[in-house]
Amino acid sequence: MLTHYTRALVLLAALAIFAGCDSASVPNDVGSDSTVSFASASETVSEDEGTVTFEVTVKDPGFKTFSVELVRSGGTLSTSDVDAPETMTIEFPESVTSGETRTFEIDIIDDDFFDEGDETITYELQDGNGVNVGDTPSFTLTVQENDTIPPEDQGAESIDNARAQSLGADVIVRGIVTRKDGSNIFIQDDSGPTGASGIVVRDDDLADAYDAGDIQPGDRIHAVGELGAFSGLLQVSGDVRFYELERDSYDTPAPQAVTVDDLLNGGAEDYESELITITDLTIDGDGSSTFEEDTNYDASDPSTSSNITLRVIDDSFYVGEPIPSSAVTYTGIVGQFNFGFGGARGPDTGYQLQPILDGDLQ
Repeated sequence: MLTHYTRALVLLAALAIFAGCDSASVPNDVGSDSTVSFASASETVSEDEGTVTFEVTVKDPGFKTFSVELVRSGGTLSTSDVDAPETMTIEFPESVTSGETRTFEIDIIDDDFFDEGDETITYELQDGNGVNVGDTPSFTLTVQENDTIPPEDQGAESIDNARAQSLGADVIVRGIVTRKDGSNIFIQDDSGPTGASGIVVRDDDLADAYDAGDIQPGDRIHAVGELGAFSGLLQVSGDVRFYELERDSYDTPAPQAVTVDDLLNGGAEDYESELITITDLTIDGDGSSTFEEDTNYDASDPSTSSNITLRVIDDSFYVGEPIPSSAVTYTGIVGQFNFGFGGARGPDTGYQLQPILDGDLQ
């Protein structure tokens, strides 16, 4: 009796061990019809969902450890809107049974962009270790926009009017993106004495979105914040709330033709943060043959014998590029650095040309 009882226990143990085998004929093998699939083909969540969890289901796994790859294959969700890898590995242990699931997560980033619309991200399953992809090989997540401009932030004033306010005043501006310098995003509209008016929107999140390609020259920005100044350069700063409007639907404003003399003799403040163009501009490399980052150079044109500062910032395309040996046309913004730290607005000195994008000097 003891022998038969022992054999029964051994048989029961063997059955338990092979419970996950399904149609596998031998241990250390997958099933004859082993597949993995997404538990669902799609899902929709709000932009403020946070962490989203998805499931991958195995069928007829056999009795062998294996893994499958999830590969991001498409969608419109940008890298600044989601924290998700391009590929993920899902592990299935040899003890897994048919119908079990494994999960993976991605984090949705709740941004402040307005009118960007719903966005998507798609993952595909890749075959792995002899396990085929089942009936649901791809998964698409749709992220629904949740941003609206609150009533108190809707009434944008012209940039020219905003620039005329006292420092510390709350301002709401709307303008076309032209350039970026660090955390400074330059925007302008068609108000002001020159036929245009520009200002900086200073915000790290906005700058990150620019670097990620979510905001580009020609996009229109609606920004709400406090009017400030850094070394004379007026900016919307403080607790900035910004919104992106009508992405890629605007042309970058045409630069206004000026001379160095126009800028040095009282006109620069009217052109601050605006796009301008200066022809026949000569740049003095002071013995250097290539541009260095965060370096000032003297520049001049035939309109005056005086020089204006041309500053190559570390964000500039021109860092390491040859300094032109002949006259060029400058197209870019007018910056300012008057050494008035601590939020000083004046004096009206220290204006600079800042070549940033490829083509600003040609």
